[in-house]
Amino acid sequence: MKCKIRQSFAQKTLIFQFSVPINLHFCEKTVNFVIATIQKIVLKERSSK
Repeated sequence: MKCKIRQSFAQKTLIFQFSVPINLHFCEKTVNFVIATIQKIVLKERSSK
């Protein structure tokens, strides 16, 4: 019984370790995309004035 719990815990820990960097990387890409989009809009606003 203990062995099964440990095994599932190890699997969850592995999944967690792998999923966190992927999520962080995805988040970073999204944030960068949003910032780039805002900068483009601001530049357009400035150039139109």
